[in-house]
Amino acid sequence: MMLMMKGAIGSLVSVPGVLLLVLMSIGCGFSDIRTERVKAGLTQEDASRGRAILEAAMEKSGGIAAWKAHRTAEATMRDDWPSMFMRPFFMPWPENKAPIRFQFLLGTNASRLEFLEGSRQGEIWGIQNWSTYEQRAGEPSRFEKNADAQFFLPTFQWFFEAPFRLPYADIVTYAGEGSAAGRVYDLVFATWNKPEPQEKIDQYLVWVNQETGLIDFLQYTVRDMMRFARGTMQFTDYRDVQGIKVAFNQTVVLEDEPDGTRILHQVILSDVNFGVDIPRGAFYPDPAVRAAKHN
Repeated sequence: MMLMMKGAIGSLVSVPGVLLLVLMSIGCGFSDIRTERVKAGLTQEDASRGRAILEAAMEKSGGIAAWKAHRTAEATMRDDWPSMFMRPFFMPWPENKAPIRFQFLLGTNASRLEFLEGSRQGEIWGIQNWSTYEQRAGEPSRFEKNADAQFFLPTFQWFFEAPFRLPYADIVTYAGEGSAAGRVYDLVFATWNKPEPQEKIDQYLVWVNQETGLIDFLQYTVRDMMRFARGTMQFTDYRDVQGIKVAFNQTVVLEDEPDGTRILHQVILSDVNFGVDIPRGAFYPDPAVRAAKHN
């Protein structure tokens, strides 16, 4: 789950503590990850500079031409939730660290996953047109509400594709410099519609490594979960896959600092392939079925 709650959730060691945090958070306002530079107002100079930085990061990640050359991607992963106290509240999977195969229709919000081991081995979760479905081996797809699938499948796909989708946000602006892990970063703010916090639209703060040109950290809001929720993702272990740079370690930490060390969960990829021959119908078992993203 690409989520952390603002504050000291990482120090909680009991279920009552988690419940208390939720109750205390009722009535809190929207999280806002704009830097002071962004809050001071947008300028054309900063907009041009910010978009140029994200476009350069996209090129360092392989370039839009290489990305668009592929229609699909497939990734095998394990998702580790180290805190047994967090799992009942946030972990969407039946077992921790069980291998899962994700398949994406790139540039869309259509994806599916298959559980490779454990109690649901062979079961498929999918999402098309914001409508979720499940499928057991040898059975047809069953369209029914699956809140975990509706949130996690598009979320994981978004982070997997982030270097190639963030440059096309409505609002992109240079947000200043930041330092973390002994390195200096260019910060770029990205969102849609308007920069101020919105009920159903997330904000992103991208940390681009000035030495490598790659995205090392990504801070973001999580409006689909709670209006005050925010997250910090660390991208590490970049590897070249068919000319595209992929972070094989994607870690969500419990601190606001991008180089925090308290882990909420950690996605470890073991195998990634682009251009896998997957029929479009596998992603849209019934194209006529639709659902609203926000209920």
